[in-house]
Amino acid sequence: MTRGRAFWIAIACVLSLRWFAAEPYLMTGVSMHPTFHSLEYILVEKVSRSRERGDVIVFREPETGQKAMKRIIALPGETFRMGEKAWTLGRGEYFLLGDQREASTDSRHWGPISEDAMVGRPLLRIYPFDRIEFFPGRSAPGIVHASSSNTSR
Repeated sequence: MTRGRAFWIAIACVLSLRWFAAEPYLMTGVSMHPTFHSLEYILVEKVSRSRERGDVIVFREPETGQKAMKRIIALPGETFRMGEKAWTLGRGEYFLLGDQREASTDSRHWGPISEDAMVGRPLLRIYPFDRIEFFPGRSAPGIVHASSSNTSR
């Protein structure tokens, strides 16, 4: 195989991975603090479709279409109560909240998020280098438990 051909095969592989399997995401804001900090660089996997309560996901905001990151608090078919308000989720709908509730615009504002709006889950925190981690956000003690107690089936 010639070098030129190998180069183009490598480019095709990288682009295929980027378009279909993973993509970069730059965290901005404080809505997911302390789990994620502003200006952290995350690699998001787009292949898996299973979603569980407590998963952190990257999705497209309904109002702007911009990518954002939040945590799944309630699943399709559940009713989520917070204070006096309740949301009943339909098929393929998820209720998302930021870990920093006071600083987060989330499903309390937009309502449930459709599975179609979801991009993927964090696979690898790439930057800053002293916080490199596979599957960041999987274990956030107390954050999911406190919210899931408001969820009933």
